[in-house]
Amino acid sequence: MHSILTDLAAVLVQNVEHWSKPEPILDEKSGRVGYKEKDDISYDVSYSNKTVFAYLNFRKEGKVTTAQVRDHVGIDLLCGRFSFADLPNNYRCILGVTGTLNELRTIPGFEKLLQDEYGFKHFTVTPSIFGAGRLIFNPGEHVQVLDEEEDWCLCIERLVDENTRKGDSVLVFFKNEEAMRKYRGWENMECLTERTDPKRRKGYIAAATAEGKVTLLTRAYGRGIDFQMPEKHRLVVVQTYLSSLVSEEKQIKGRTARQGKSGLFLQVLCAQHLEAKMAFSKEDVNNLHNVNGQQIQTMLKAKQSAKTSAKVFGMIERRNKARHLEAETKEWERLLFGDTESSEKLKKLASFNQVIQPAHYSVLLDISSSMRGTNKEQMDMAFDRFREQLCQQEQEGSNTMVSVVLFNHDTQAFVFKLDGCRERGEGLFAVCFSLQVITPTHAKASELQGIAHRQVGGRTCFRKAFAECRALMSRRPRAQELILFLTDGGADVPESELTALLADHGSRIKCLTCVALGAQADTRVLKQIGAKFRQQNINFRLRDANSQETLVTAFEEAAGGRAIHCK
Repeated sequence: MHSILTDLAAVLVQNVEHWSKPEPILDEKSGRVGYKEKDDISYDVSYSNKTVFAYLNFRKEGKVTTAQVRDHVGIDLLCGRFSFADLPNNYRCILGVTGTLNELRTIPGFEKLLQDEYGFKHFTVTPSIFGAGRLIFNPGEHVQVLDEEEDWCLCIERLVDENTRKGDSVLVFFKNEEAMRKYRGWENMECLTERTDPKRRKGYIAAATAEGKVTLLTRAYGRGIDFQMPEKHRLVVVQTYLSSLVSEEKQIKGRTARQGKSGLFLQVLCAQHLEAKMAFSKEDVNNLHNVNGQQIQTMLKAKQSAKTSAKVFGMIERRNKARHLEAETKEWERLLFGDTESSEKLKKLASFNQVIQPAHYSVLLDISSSMRGTNKEQMDMAFDRFREQLCQQEQEGSNTMVSVVLFNHDTQAFVFKLDGCRERGEGLFAVCFSLQVITPTHAKASELQGIAHRQVGGRTCFRKAFAECRALMSRRPRAQELILFLTDGGADVPESELTALLADHGSRIKCLTCVALGAQADTRVLKQIGAKFRQQNINFRLRDANSQETLVTAFEEAAGGRAIHCK
């Protein structure tokens, strides 16, 4: 256990500075620390070797007592992980009830997932007892797309003002609390968020449909909340973002036009958000401004379906990974409560906690001439998503580093510093030298910069990209290595470079993901490259990318399981 405890000590030192991400939320009555989890605040969630500092900080501020903190002081050791997705398989019977089943069944792979994993055999759709819906929604009239965030905010304000002047009640749904706070004057308005005291929620929900009332809500309240339908005026729902799940938008629409009453649905979208989050190109946004209502709806649905499909694909991948982790944990449970020697139990416990070993991504991205235009835009947005995902994992405690190589026939390496050390001239770098790498490399995800401003040009060559990859790995001999390789073209298999890379670092490389961007990408060569990794039992994944979502999906990793707390 000595090396594991040494690593844990290093993590504790790091978390002295980073314990507040994600933000801990204190229940001052009970003295418990919780975190936002999906649609609520959970006080059963803790973050490994971070929550302890939250308790100590609240004690320092005088918000909790020493007695309340005492039981939470200690170090966290990972002692197994189990799969929530497997829990329903222990039930004797599973009955699914949802009003959005038809939308979800159109997503490739979703119905098969329900059938294969959970044994659903029958799908029955029952019409509403209130008859046909009376929702008023004409995309050509009721969907507005604003280019700038400031104009987006002003448009929301204008629509709220117009409808409340008529006496209608208005529900404005935001993607999250951060987006809600961009609405001018939100502090003085009725707001329903995950932070809202559960005891006060009923009152807010009941009052939300009063005449001329405006309520700001986060997306959690768009699902399953029954707002009382008014008798003498309309309930207007304004959605301020495009849902990434096709089912969520239907749920939000369903907050109005209930119980046989009519209702109005409006959608106000920001082009900047669509480009950053929903894979829209500038050309796509321009088209939204110049097409009719039916075409607008078709374009929005297509992007939603693509996003939902990516989520389903990621769900299946995580499900497969979770199955392995669950089997490993059950084996540990048998060992722990069996007659095995304590030394063997400690060895197994130590093996669980080797996840603290840092992981390093070598991201090799094609910037040859063929990447101009849409391909480059897609890669830029995909890289931003990839970075956001790793930042989230970093907040949750992962120790992940990233090095980025942009290659053509002359490799250019852009490297970012791992830590804040400035000894011997070291610092934070974001530099570009042809055929050179500025050390130190291996950046935290939060220190990575975007690549949108990088220029493309030249021919495609894979040799120097993998040579640089080998050099990067040599600088951190303890890290587990993952390689992400993206190209939209083809080149010769870099035989000698791959041989040298695998000879030096094959035992540490855990995965190679090759992303073939567009129809011109030579998947035959990528398969040959992957075969060399498979020969050394290294996981190889080949993705045909038709959107920037592939990068994020390929590298979406679990941040880690719940840890037991050892005093």
